[in-house]
Parts: sequence; C-alpha cells; structure tokens
Amino acid sequence: MANEDYSITFKGVDEILANFSVAPERIEIANLEAMKKSTLIVQASSMAYVHRVTGQLQGSTTSSVVGSGRDITGIVGSNKVYARAYQEGLPSGYPINFSKGRRLPNGNQSKPYIARASGKRKGLPYLKEGLQNNVEVIVNVFVEASHKIVRELAHGR
Repeated sequence: MANEDYSITFKGVDEILANFSVAPERIEIANLEAMKKSTLIVQASSMAYVHRVTGQLQGSTTSSVVGSGRDITGIVGSNKVYARAYQEGLPSGYPINFSKGRRLPNGNQSKPYIARASGKRKGLPYLKEGLQNNVEVIVNVFVEASHKIVRELAHGR
C-alpha cells in the first residue's frame, strides 16, 4: 500500500484577516453595548429587592455607562440621599432627618430638630443583591457579544 499525502488548503485567509483589522473598533462598540445591557439588568433586578413604600427609591434607581474604549464602567445607583443608608444601614445616633420645625395648632412654629436613628439599622443591600444574583447573566452578555463579533468579522459583515 502506497503512502498517500493529503493536503488542506485554506482559501480566503487574507480576506478573513482583512476583516479582522476592524476588530478593535467593533470590540469597543460591542463592549459598550454589553455594559449598557448589563447595567440595565442589575438596575431592574435591584428594584425587586427594595421594600416598596412610596416607590420613590425604586423610581430613583438609575444606570449609566461612563468611559470609552477599554476603560468603561457601568454605574447603578440612586439620586435619593437616603439610598446609601438603605443600602448599608445606619449606626446608632446617625442623623436621619432634619426639620426646620412644624406649625403648631396655635399658629406658632416648633423648634428645629434633628431626628436620629435610635438603634443600629441593618442595611438592605438591594444594589448588591441585584448584581450578585446576575453575575452569570452578565458574563453571558459579554461572552455572547464576543461570539457575535467573531462570527460577523469572519463572514465579512
């Protein structure tokens, strides 16, 4: 039996490599989109962990993405001053409210006062829960974005 040689020829390698020359820009765009999607996932999930009283804390939860290129950061937070105390808790004696006073029934004004936490309040880390419960989902968002780029570049799109 004679030795048979086999050869494999790749055609179009130069074309594929040329397609990948635009990869850095495409990767930056895809990472930015993946980060936006990830922050929205954390924001939506975080709202489920807020004990709803008035809905103001839930309604104030926002997400944004800052930076560009390889240096992008997703931010999820709230613009309510009490959001941090809700998230982290309060030490005993921490000022939680200030009032200029209130109008008394006789028409006079009461003295200004500062309400303080009477005991240590345990935090309810709604943002942390929203992030921790979605780590796998967020990783998959970035992995899928990477796979999509490779598929598109390999096909010249």
